[in-house]
Amino acid sequence: MKVLSTEGLTKLIDLIKSNFISSADTQATVAVDAVETSSVDTVETSVATLATVATTGAYSDLSGTPTVDQTYDGTSANAQSGVAVASAISGKANTDLSNISGTSTKCIDGQWVYGYLALASNVSANNTTPVTQYSLANYLPNDGYDYEVLMQALCSTGTTSGQFMSVVLRTDVYTGSIEICSTRTRTNASVDTRGNGILAVGTGRYVSVVPSSSNNYNGSYTLAVTAYRRIGTNT
Repeated sequence: MKVLSTEGLTKLIDLIKSNFISSADTQATVAVDAVETSSVDTVETSVATLATVATTGAYSDLSGTPTVDQTYDGTSANAQSGVAVASAISGKANTDLSNISGTSTKCIDGQWVYGYLALASNVSANNTTPVTQYSLANYLPNDGYDYEVLMQALCSTGTTSGQFMSVVLRTDVYTGSIEICSTRTRTNASVDTRGNGILAVGTGRYVSVVPSSSNNYNGSYTLAVTAYRRIGTNT
């Protein structure tokens, strides 16, 4: 039996160590490479299935974005509720200012438009005078809506004691009688009195002065309208 020398034994051990370590390193490297390759492939596959916007971040790469009506008209609808936008707006507010015309002032319902219009000046009246109608057609907008008008009046009695004069008005909306001015003389001299009132005027666009049937009704009156405003929507 041949016995290795110390030097030969050392070489043998070094050879074994060298072969073992080299093999282990190779196996470890192969294993790591396999894991890395598998992980990279998995990530690459996952990334490939993502939407384009996930990598670009651009809004233009989104799909299924909401549609915005860029050409608003009477058929446009709320994208969430489907309610017609035009109908909803018209049901909430009246923004059509075309109903106010003939003056430099434009306003929405409820605000007064001021403008003086003389209807009668020192018109004589007595118990035989018929109802006198005064047209407001050239004063109020002819838009089919009712209006309130602010009236001013001056009435003067005759010169005989006991005579009286009044300005009683009516319109096609209020067919009763509203007295806005009245006076009576207690001496043989004329007496003047002023008054004002607000009346509703309909599409007939007139105001009527209604005289008294009393024998003592005698004198004259002056009548003017000084302002108006639209009433509601006639519904």
